[in-house]
This record gives sequence, structure tokens and C-alpha cells, in this order.
Amino acid sequence: MVPVAGATLYLTSIDYSFLWRYVGGTNQVVAAVMLWTGAMYLMKNNKFHWICSIPALFMTAVVSTYFFYAPEGFNLDYGISLVLGMVVWLAVLALFVRQLVKHKTAGNYEESNVKVG
Repeated sequence: MVPVAGATLYLTSIDYSFLWRYVGGTNQVVAAVMLWTGAMYLMKNNKFHWICSIPALFMTAVVSTYFFYAPEGFNLDYGISLVLGMVVWLAVLALFVRQLVKHKTAGNYEESNVKVG
């Protein structure tokens, strides 16, 4: 009982403000991942994927810049963080465009092999 009481007393005396920065950052990462998941699902099913793709690109830029800049991240200068966030954004954009082209090419190939009548 004493160890539990001691741990409880300690937990009531610490400052939890640092924890909310991690919770907030993690929440944004989860949002970006879910947007990318939705975008890829819609793209693979030939639906209007831009409704998720554009916000996913935006969230990728914001989250990557934040983690380069934030004290709980790399704690870099703001200008450097913006440049590195843009590099990450461009890399993700290139991968996404590559998937779009690959999907369109595969879709055109499948459509051209469909026999009519």
C-alpha cells in the first residue's frame, strides 16, 4: 500500500503541461495518417480522392514542420524547420504523384484490355 500511495502522491505533484504537447502532436499525426489512408482508398477505388489528398498534403507540411521546430521534437530554428518541413512535403508529394501515375497507368491498361461484346 505504501508504494501505491507514494506513487499517487508523486503523480499529483508534477506538472502535466508537457504531456499535452505530446498529445497534441500525436493527434495531428493520427489525423494526417487517416487523411492519407482515406486518400489512397479513394484513389484505388476511382473516387474523388482530392477531398482527402489536399488536406493530407497540408497536414503533412504542418506536422513535419512542427516536429522540426517544437521543443519536444528537434528544437531547430524556425526557418530551418520550414525548409525541412517543405523537403518532407515535397518528398511525400512526389511519392503521391508517383502512386497517382501508377494507378492511372494501371487503370488505362485494364480498360484497354476489356473486350466489348
